[in-house]
Parts: sequence; C-alpha cells; structure tokens
Amino acid sequence: MPEGPEVEIVKRGLMKITGETIQAILYSNRRKYSGQATLFTEILGSSLQEITRRGKWLLFAFNNSMGALNHLGMSGRWFVYEIASSPQLENALALELDFRSMPSSEKIKLFGKFGLFGTLPISLNPPSKTPSLMGTPVEGRQFFYFEEGSSDNVFGRRNLPPRVFEHLLSPHVQLIFILSHSIAIFEDVRTFGYFQIYQRFSDMFSLPSIQDLGPDILDENLDVAEFRKRLKKYPRSTICTKLLDAKVVAGCGNIYRNEALFLAGINPLRKIASLSNEDISQLADSLIRVAKQALERGGSSIRSFTSADGSKGQMQERFLVYGREGLPCPNCSSLIRRDKFQQRSIFWCPKCQK
Repeated sequence: MPEGPEVEIVKRGLMKITGETIQAILYSNRRKYSGQATLFTEILGSSLQEITRRGKWLLFAFNNSMGALNHLGMSGRWFVYEIASSPQLENALALELDFRSMPSSEKIKLFGKFGLFGTLPISLNPPSKTPSLMGTPVEGRQFFYFEEGSSDNVFGRRNLPPRVFEHLLSPHVQLIFILSHSIAIFEDVRTFGYFQIYQRFSDMFSLPSIQDLGPDILDENLDVAEFRKRLKKYPRSTICTKLLDAKVVAGCGNIYRNEALFLAGINPLRKIASLSNEDISQLADSLIRVAKQALERGGSSIRSFTSADGSKGQMQERFLVYGREGLPCPNCSSLIRRDKFQQRSIFWCPKCQK
C-alpha cells in the first residue's frame, strides 16, 4: 500500500492537470464507480482546481465547489498522458464502461469517437517493422499498437511504459478523465482503492478519516507534543502497532515505520509506556527524516508503485532494515531480524534497537 511520501509523489504528478476542463469521464461498472453516475455527470464541464493530500488520501477540488476523496488502496496508480490536440467532443458525457468485458472492437470505436486515436490506423498485431513498439501481453491483456510513425503524432511522447494505448484497454483501469490536453487514468489491480465524489469540497474535512488524522510525517514542523500526546493514549500498545494508526501519525506505513524505528534505535515491540519523552522526540525526527528521503528519491517501488509519468522510485535501494532479513546491520554488522507481528513483517536489529 502506498505510504504518505508515495501519495505525495502521485499528487505532484497529477498537479499538471489542474486547470484543465473535464470533457468526458469513463468508469468501470464496479458499484463503487457506477453508483456515482449522477455525481460524475455533475463534475463534467468543470475544471480541476486543486489537488491536496491528507495522510494517504488525495482530495480533488473542482471549480464548481464539488470535491472527491481518492484512496489508492493496495495497488491504485494514476497515470497522466499529454495529448497533442484536444479531443473534439460535441457534448460532454459520462459513460459507464466495463473495461473487463467490453469487446476490443467496441473499445476501439469508443475511443475513436473521442478522437483519442485521431484518424491514424491501429493494428491488432505488432508491426514487425517497428520492434520499439513491441510489448508483452500481461495477464491475457490484448494489446494494440499504432502503425509506424503514428505514436508521436497523437500522444505526447512517453518513453516509460505503460504506453497510453496499452493502458486504455487494460482490464485494471477503473477511471479515465479525458481533459482539455491530457488523459488521466486511475488503475487499480486489486480494486481496494476508491474515488468518492462529494457535493461540496468542504464536506470531506468533516469525515473522521480526514478530521481525526494525526501529525503528518511529511511535515518538517511535525508537532512533536501532539504526536507524544496521541501516542500516550495507548500505553499498553507496542510502538510498531500505533505507528500504523493514522489517528496517531498520518502517512506512515509498514516500510517507513521499520526504517524510522531503526534510526531512532527503538525496538519495534516495546510498549509505548516504556518510551521516554526523548525517545518519542527522536522517533519523530526519524519519521521526518525517512519521509524526506523517500520523497527525494521518488518513493519506494518494491511492488507496483510508480509516479504519474510511469517512473519508479529509488528509495528501496537505500533501505536500512526493511526487507533485509539475515543481512548485516549497517551500524553494527549484526544480522537483521524479521518477525511477524499482527500479520505484518517487522525488520530490526536486535543489537542497535533497545
């Protein structure tokens, strides 16, 4: 599941579409999307005014005062593709689209209607003359390829996969925004993510999931006193458990709790009651430090995370303990230990973390 730094990176990648008008919306027939048909229609023709982040949530603000709360779930990813010219649509429309069962021929007609492929031909078979456009089908996906020389003319060039013409036909796509000069695609393989629309942007701030968030690990001025106060409500809990509680601290997940506890020299299984004020201050500093490093390195791409342009992060190359079971501790050369606690893996050094 993407953590705070990764969600912030996604948000920054989406900022390029702010100010663009929503010309069409296509969504999966999953109930969480198709059940919002009326709401999708109401945001058509509006422009995306702002995107903000709260913990692991993205908040979309539209210029008609409506808003949307987006959670990436376990595998949600956004991709933004520039288009060379705006699709020519006579009328804005919302269309329920089942990406998993719609015949490929119907998809081609649909996207052709939006002008996404222009008048350029599309081939069902990879053209042998253009090996650079070759791809390997994944999970039975039917890929389509542009004829030679056409891809540069229709879409802003992206040298990083997946390409937009593969993406539009993916069975994992849940939501597509066709904008003035871009296409924004929300893909979610495991389908735990969501995009919930609200009549008023301000309504989202009264939701418990947003209102009750603790201090954010990406805030360099993180309120240590508030962090300490929230932690001490749970004296009998282990510290590693409450670092995953967004009411205690926002934006921290399993990866960065392991890294921060190592930097702070704190055993992940210690009870909160045993932590001194100095321990908690050191932990707060470590959380900020780890989050900042993750942001600078583009996040952690150990599974499916990518930024909105398809690029992967590099933080996983600098992990100190996470995923390093049996390898030497970078401080003392003792072997890193892995334990299973509440169905999650914790990695730590028995010598450095007390």
